[in-house]
Amino acid sequence: MMLPFFGLGLAPIFVTQMLQILDWRWIFVLVTPPGLIVAFFLFRVLRTPSDAEEVLHTATHDISEHQWTDIFQYRNVPLNMIGILCWLTCLIVTSALLPNYLADYLRLTLSQMGFVLSAIGFGASASTLIMPAISDRIGRKPVMIISTVGAFVSLILLTRTGAELGTLFAFLFATHFFNFALITLTVGPLSAEAVPAKLMATASGAVICVGEIFGGGIAPVFAGYVAHHFAIQYILQLATVAIGFGIVVALCLKETAPSRTAVPVSH
Repeated sequence: MMLPFFGLGLAPIFVTQMLQILDWRWIFVLVTPPGLIVAFFLFRVLRTPSDAEEVLHTATHDISEHQWTDIFQYRNVPLNMIGILCWLTCLIVTSALLPNYLADYLRLTLSQMGFVLSAIGFGASASTLIMPAISDRIGRKPVMIISTVGAFVSLILLTRTGAELGTLFAFLFATHFFNFALITLTVGPLSAEAVPAKLMATASGAVICVGEIFGGGIAPVFAGYVAHHFAIQYILQLATVAIGFGIVVALCLKETAPSRTAVPVSH
């Protein structure tokens, strides 16, 4: 919750205001120390759980040793690799390229643009607190389906909104309220719970790796090509198509929530 709240919610407002008095290089210097401090405290506080604790948090309840390639035997892992491409395409397009869309296409001022962009962080922060908690009760898959449809509809409404600050903020907030639910559940429980305890970190890491390389690396290049050769407003169409494809992925997922699977623990 804190990552999108500070990084995507408060940061756009802070940075766009600080740009009026500081060079952008010094802003990078200002935002670096907090991350290093948090990393240090995480190093001091984090503890590795025991095997007995880990096995309670997977749908397989398997504590035996496995090869890392065994993650591909569990349906959710390859599906999550596809899904994370969709979710990160939406995130990257609506964060990295949206400033140009707001400033060049909708003609917003720098301060107005920062206000609208903060909706990404505030929507994502609310989502990472609320939606996973709901998934603990009703299951991961229903929340994934609701979130993909919600993000899809929100993106369509966003593409049809002009230079109206409140409306832009609301639809961008809704887009990332649902999109960050997808990201959080995909890299977290839907990957970790689907595999044996010894593969939990491997499964999440593999999904994140694919998402960052292709969704975070290739999607911006493709979106930039679309913006350059067609028009900046078409970048939102790219995000909409990605989320639309993600609806199919969500429908194919296997439920893993402990409250819904109720598989007995084997000893």
